[in-house]
Amino acid sequence: MSRAKNTIKASDISTTPIKLEYIKNYTSQSFTSFGITINTGSNGAVTITGSVPQSTINYRTIRQLYYQNYLTGSLLIATSSWDWYQQSTACSGSNEYENRYFPTESAAKITYVTIPHLVFGEQIKRSTFTCSGDGITVFDDGNGNLIDSTTHVGNIMYSQGIVIFTNQNYLNFITASNSSLDIHSITTAYQNKYRCHISENDFNYTLNPSANKSGTTGSYIDAVTGSDFRPYTTCIGLYNERDELLVVGKLSTPYPIPHNTDMTFVVRWDS
Repeated sequence: MSRAKNTIKASDISTTPIKLEYIKNYTSQSFTSFGITINTGSNGAVTITGSVPQSTINYRTIRQLYYQNYLTGSLLIATSSWDWYQQSTACSGSNEYENRYFPTESAAKITYVTIPHLVFGEQIKRSTFTCSGDGITVFDDGNGNLIDSTTHVGNIMYSQGIVIFTNQNYLNFITASNSSLDIHSITTAYQNKYRCHISENDFNYTLNPSANKSGTTGSYIDAVTGSDFRPYTTCIGLYNERDELLVVGKLSTPYPIPHNTDMTFVVRWDS
């Protein structure tokens, strides 16, 4: 009697990572729908007593997280909660380094855009990000800098989806009604491959209930007992150790199982 199931060997299982790139344009009308937010910050006074305006909290948060290691003089209280590493791909030459300028004068302002992981994936692809509004177009140079022609206007944190405008002349263009973002997001998908091996003596009887004689179980009708009869494979199911069905692979057409040779089905799916 044929077996109803086989055990897959570990050597027959493989997983291959595949880098995927997704390109999309987001307009100001759709920012909120996709969780994209535009925030402002201002270098205001902070006192021990009294409330602190949200814009001042925003300013100091961005400064602490992304610029503290690049500033001189009096800084915020030291903490491990900042991202100080360079994002440059080159180390010398004009505009081939990451310039993290941050305004520290009184009442200085910043604007920053937060993009959720569901939009940018694992990271924003270098040298592909652009944002525009009010006739201004800003792009990233691949080293974490935001540039308008040759003017440095801020920074982009590729792996965190944070876009920061620190140039005081470029704080409002992204809030224009005609503003938009072009984002090339990168994410990793995994192609799973399972080799399902069938030996020549496996699965050589049909398990279709219609093949049983009426009122019996395991007693086949004459049409399926001849030597020329071969069952056909229509789908392959993968189960866990608790016999729970996890994956179903459907064949485009039924495939006959040969009597005298082994065969292997390969089940692939992306996750």
